Amino acid sequence: NFLVLAIYMRRRIGRINGGDILTSVAKTLAASVAMSAAAYGCYYLLNQRLGANGFTIRMIEVFVPIAVAGIVFFVSAKLLKISEFEQALKTVRNKIKR
Repeated sequence: NFLVLAIYMRRRIGRINGGDILTSVAKTLAASVAMSAAAYGCYYLLNQRLGANGFTIRMIEVFVPIAVAGIVFFVSAKLLKISEFEQALKTVRNKIKR
C-alpha cells in the first residue's frame, strides 16, 4: 500500500526525498529493535527472578519492561538523531513552557 501511494505521489508532485524517508525508517527500525530487545530482556529477567505468582508481581512484570523499553527508545532515538523524534520532542518542550 505504501509503495503504491509513494509512486502515485511522486507522479503528482515530483520528488519525495525517498532517501531521507528510507534513512528515517531505518533509524526508527533500529531504535524499535533495541526497544523490543530491552522489553523482552527485562520481562524475561523479572519473570525468572520473581515468577508469575500474584497480581502485584504480574503488574511489575508488565509495567517495568514498558518503562525500560520507553527509556531505551528515547535514548536510541536521541543517539541516532531521528529528526521526527527531535521535532516531536521540541513540540512537547514548547507546550510545556507555555
